[in-house]
Amino acid sequence: MLVRANAKINLTLNILGKLENGYHTVDMIMQSVSLADEVTVELLPGSGIALSTSRPELPCDERNTAYKAAKIFMEKTGLEKLVKIHIEKNIPMQAGIAGGSADAAAVFTALNSLRGQPFTTEQLCDIGAAVGADVPFCIIGGTCKALGTGTQIERVENLPDCLILICKPYINVSTPVAYKLCDDFGYDEKRLNTSNVIDGLKTGNLYTVSSNLYNKFEEVLGLSEVKDIKNTMLLYGAMGALMSGSGPTVYGLFTPQDRPALEMCRAKLSESYDNIFIAEPQKHGCVIIEK
Repeated sequence: MLVRANAKINLTLNILGKLENGYHTVDMIMQSVSLADEVTVELLPGSGIALSTSRPELPCDERNTAYKAAKIFMEKTGLEKLVKIHIEKNIPMQAGIAGGSADAAAVFTALNSLRGQPFTTEQLCDIGAAVGADVPFCIIGGTCKALGTGTQIERVENLPDCLILICKPYINVSTPVAYKLCDDFGYDEKRLNTSNVIDGLKTGNLYTVSSNLYNKFEEVLGLSEVKDIKNTMLLYGAMGALMSGSGPTVYGLFTPQDRPALEMCRAKLSESYDNIFIAEPQKHGCVIIEK
């Protein structure tokens, strides 16, 4: 079974506080995009998990989220087969756009289908949360508001048609460090960005959405590379630009009519960066494209 595992971007991401167990509560809107990995899952005679990827630097053992997903599913269902997984990796790693979570979600989606849907989508999301906070969203996908620790997912109106230019600079960000900076910086529960973006989604107004993009991590990290990429995107006509997740990937929203400007922006960014993609909003997280 072949599953397209869509990446995600954050339209908003606000940290509301820290729980006693060390997890943080969030208020955010996530959006699936067409930049995707392709995950093949097969059930074969035998036992265990055999994982391979197109990127030799990726671990193929329990450090990999796809491996973790298969192991949890097998434990929950008593599945006694060889689960063979191959990941054709297109989503940049350590990028803040849920590449690992998307792969795990694809494995959960494929195994659930191959086994005759033993779990509802809600149950699958509950199981997936044990692998990572973004996995439930990557299972559901589309345009969603997320609360709690990021696992309370609620669908909202779809993002209007647009083009999304995605660029990952040559840096990596430590998510624990980013959260620590948020703790030191302080929390702001009264921000209206999420509600304003939802208003824009309800009316189909891309300008309202674009003008209310917000990411707490971007604010506290203050990465010069992120600022430079954002400024370039805005200079070339992006309606809005933002770092996604804990970074460092930056995206810009362009209207479909502004594709020439987007192409010029991509050409300019390609002078300095390799990981540049043009994507579109998607209405699903994981899509089975071949049974």
